Amino acid sequence: MLVTVRQRSTSLVPVRTWRQLLKTAGTGELLVLLVAWLALRDNEVLVVVGALAFGLVLLGRRGAVPGAIGVGAVSFVVAGFMLHASVSNMLHREQVLAVLIPGVLAVLSCTAVIAAGAEVASRGRDWRNVPMVAVTRRAALVVLALAIAAGFAVQIGAPARRAYPGELALQIRNSAYSVATLRTHPGHISVAITNRDLFWHTLTIPALGLDLVVPTGGERRVSFSAAAGRYSYVCRIPGHAALGMRGTLIVH
Repeated sequence: MLVTVRQRSTSLVPVRTWRQLLKTAGTGELLVLLVAWLALRDNEVLVVVGALAFGLVLLGRRGAVPGAIGVGAVSFVVAGFMLHASVSNMLHREQVLAVLIPGVLAVLSCTAVIAAGAEVASRGRDWRNVPMVAVTRRAALVVLALAIAAGFAVQIGAPARRAYPGELALQIRNSAYSVATLRTHPGHISVAITNRDLFWHTLTIPALGLDLVVPTGGERRVSFSAAAGRYSYVCRIPGHAALGMRGTLIVH
């Protein structure tokens, strides 16, 4: 009797491709964005989530280079915001989540950008046994671990946050300033601004040459001098002023 024996692969590690790495990083990025939206209720995040989800759906189709382009493009935008936020918040020793969330998103989005570029360069062919796939994946895991550790490390010995007498306070939530009018007296002026959204905003007063960038979860302070008058302030991120992110500083 003839017995046919099929030889099975002895490898316990599944074969990895650029597309698989892109799916993993993109899915992780999507999940973190959803968690951030649930925590912050920042509707701008939903736009990014929708675009990223659409790209991942296209990526699931055979030979779907457009999906790789879509996921890579969205991740590129996220990486630009999150890299700036994670580094800035770390240097300013912000609260742990203000470092962790952008740090994790920065690692995942950068990994997705690299994998998307490699997938597009291969024209959608399923490149297997590419050493750089494993190198990129391991490097991403190492940087991810370092980002998480840094989020907790910056809290050691961090000074307590406190308000100063006469300081103006302004918060940003869901792409809107908390107040449309700030009032103060001429001379030295101090403003503390906190961003409760995932993506960064600015406090820009063109007439005074002031342009303060505030990343996610960040609290920034700025001091300047102003004579009596009315000064318009806006967020200079494209489209945000049109959405209503504007107000007036009244100095009298």
